[in-house]
Amino acid sequence: MSSTKDSNAFIVIGLGYGDEGKGSVVDYLARQHKVDLIVRFNGGPQAAHHVVSPEGVTHCFSQFGSGTLVSGVETFLSRFMLVDPLAITVENDVLCGKGVTDALKRLTIDKNCPVVTPFHRIINRMLETSRGEARHGSCGKGVGQAVSDLKRLGERALFVGDLFDRAKTKQKLDFLWRIKTDLAEQIVKEHPDNERSLGYLEEIKRTDYVDILAEAYDNFIREGGVRIVDESRLAGLLARDGNVVFEGAQGVLLDPDKGLKPYVTKTNTTFQNAEKLMAGSSKKIIRIGVLRAYMIRHGAGPFVTEDKWLAQIIPDCHNGENEWQGKFRIGWFDLVATRRAIEIAGYVDGLAMTNIDRLYNLDRTPVCTAYRTSAETCEPIYSREIKGIGNYVRFLERELENPISIISFGPSAKEKIKIKALC
Repeated sequence: MSSTKDSNAFIVIGLGYGDEGKGSVVDYLARQHKVDLIVRFNGGPQAAHHVVSPEGVTHCFSQFGSGTLVSGVETFLSRFMLVDPLAITVENDVLCGKGVTDALKRLTIDKNCPVVTPFHRIINRMLETSRGEARHGSCGKGVGQAVSDLKRLGERALFVGDLFDRAKTKQKLDFLWRIKTDLAEQIVKEHPDNERSLGYLEEIKRTDYVDILAEAYDNFIREGGVRIVDESRLAGLLARDGNVVFEGAQGVLLDPDKGLKPYVTKTNTTFQNAEKLMAGSSKKIIRIGVLRAYMIRHGAGPFVTEDKWLAQIIPDCHNGENEWQGKFRIGWFDLVATRRAIEIAGYVDGLAMTNIDRLYNLDRTPVCTAYRTSAETCEPIYSREIKGIGNYVRFLERELENPISIISFGPSAKEKIKIKALC
């Protein structure tokens, strides 16, 4: 099959610290290009991709693809995804309440996806709590713990395909429960005054926990209607005519290998995983990097252009302070960090810039073009202040040396404009 305008694979990643608006862009692409498949290729149940349909339906996507509000669009969770079956059930119930009653029927999961269990979540939260002011800014969903177990335990880790065999599932859960209970006891021993950790220890030590989970996972397999398949199934889906979107999570500045440790995620955030999944496909790959018209960061870690005044002027609509990540931080556009993000990603075919409307009421918009550093500090240098949104977009496009193909001035697909061709 030759590559045509109707046979493209759009790969969408974030060029920041996450929360760039990837879900909104995926929904737009699904509608604009008649996409029939969304492939998730990193992260897990912590995605939090906010989408608003043209009809006003709002949903924060966790594991389902962000095109699910579009009728008929399927989701494929690839082997690079961490999957929480219990969270999928909850998200499906929420979608049903919003009128999307067939989301599970449109969901396919690679059997090699590692399972995120409540044990992972408990240990994740205990470790974050024990760090005090030195928290890493984890989402508290247990994804990092599941990744660590995959690397450490190998085939002894729990995979989605194991859930077909209840005896095997129970055996692996029991093994995992014993490991995590020992670890929980060690954390409490090292931090005996942490009351929250004591509560988590009491929770994980429940002797019936394994039986309860085994039954819940069995129900997910038997009653949910989800298709669980070999990886070869994805190759068949990609061989069909039509456009697909590969939906990334987090942002490349949080990449585990090239981000600034320890404030990183645990799964690769570049185009890499998607390109591996595309091996052998004849679809034309189009790499899209998503960024906001200003910088944001949810949780701990360096943030050179952070400005508390700006955060008061344009508070985020969907994100605020939460228990695990802390404050949602806002700052001016950072050319240094964004250039680094594009370098980490490799290259992009086009940029999608979101949240431009949030800057409408500002007379001038500063842009950080360099840093002033010393042994202890790093300060932004704002050598340019741009007046007018059009000038602002053209300036950033020129400085980033990449075309800004999509601009977004609102949450829904009808508030996005394609200003340069992607394909």
